[in-house]
Amino acid sequence: MSELQVKNYQEVPSDEWLKMANSDGLGLTLVKNGSFGADMLMFPAFGKTEPHTHPLSDHILFVAKGWGILRYGDSHCFHDEDLEEGTCYYVKGDLVHQILAMQNGLVLLSVSSNHQEVDSKLRMKVVSING
Repeated sequence: MSELQVKNYQEVPSDEWLKMANSDGLGLTLVKNGSFGADMLMFPAFGKTEPHTHPLSDHILFVAKGWGILRYGDSHCFHDEDLEEGTCYYVKGDLVHQILAMQNGLVLLSVSSNHQEVDSKLRMKVVSING
């Protein structure tokens, strides 16, 4: 593998994007090297993920474009954090969270140390937020 990998998500044909498991979003693996990986995640207007955790890894989210909400917490108390363009977020793997895109959609860069493909059922564990 080359020491330098370059991919511009805006130039990738739409048929290379995968439907994300448990989500309205599409995902594209940008970089994968062993267990380390980075994906672009694209959500349409008002698209969302199901509430979930990531049992295999913590991850970093960077908002590349758009605006949304990161809903997180536990069955007793949930909080909403604005996902604002240009902002980076660290999400512990065991934190229950949900991504909600607003009217213009949302594009995120997701980086994890135990990378799973975007369409893999292992990537996230859906959880109930109804207690």
